[in-house]
Parts: sequence; C-alpha cells; structure tokens
Amino acid sequence: MPTSTHPPEGSLRRATRNVRTDRPRVRIDGDGYDEDLVHDDDPPGLLFVIWPLLAGLIGAITSTAILDWLMDKPAWATTLVFPFMLLARRHELGLSDEMTRTLPQLMLTIQFPVEGLYAMMAMRRRHRMSAIALELVFLHLLGAFVLWLLNQQTGAPLH
Repeated sequence: MPTSTHPPEGSLRRATRNVRTDRPRVRIDGDGYDEDLVHDDDPPGLLFVIWPLLAGLIGAITSTAILDWLMDKPAWATTLVFPFMLLARRHELGLSDEMTRTLPQLMLTIQFPVEGLYAMMAMRRRHRMSAIALELVFLHLLGAFVLWLLNQQTGAPLH
C-alpha cells in the first residue's frame, strides 16, 4: 500500500496562498495533478497598492477646507475626524505653548497621508480593505475617547 503524500493519480490539485496567513492552501478537484494552475502569489498592481497614499495626499491638500466645513457641524464631528489635531492642542499632555500652536497644524496636514501610507503598506501585505478601514476607525475612536477623558477632567467642551 503506497504511503505517498501526493494526491492520487487522476485528481487535480491547485496550490494557492491563504491571504491572511500567507500559508499554502491546497484545493483538490477534477482530474490530473498540477500545482501551477493558480498563481495567487503574483504581487498586486502598483495602482491597486498606491491609491490609499494618493487619497491621503489629496486629503492633506483639502484638510483645512474639511476642518472649516466641520466647524459648522456638531463638535463630535470634528472630534471624530481630527482627534489627533485636537489632542495636539492640549496643554495637559505637557507640551509647550509653542508646540501647542504649531503641532496641531502639522497634525492636520499629515494625518491623511500617514493614514494613507499605513493603508498602502497593509494592502501590500494583502490585508482586506475592510480590516484596514476598521483599524483606522478604531484609532479615531480611541483618539476621541482620550479627548473625552481629558474633557471630563477639565470640564472643557470637546474642541
């Protein structure tokens, strides 16, 4: 009795990669044996990977307009979209007066490109876009929660 680890003659074997773990995944169906039928190891195209960074750069260009538009909305909207800029303003973090004047503008400008760079790197590692978006939403919610905690301490409004 043969003890081979190969599939029996007459079955079709397709080798693919698991997107989440990058481990080989084997699918057997049909007739014949061939490991090279599916090539999921090909790297994604440049445009597919780089578009989050491009969107982040566009976001950086329009961030001041977005902030101006959000100022007419409830305070929680600005807190959810730009929590890092609002955190950079806070004296409770031990920043000097000069830093609390210049750092918020820097955070306003680099927030979207940094998020786009993070998304681009995650897409190169073949993470799903929904998972990347959830991670970024979680970071924004975490920043808003820290702002809420600081406001509970001082009794100040959200922004």
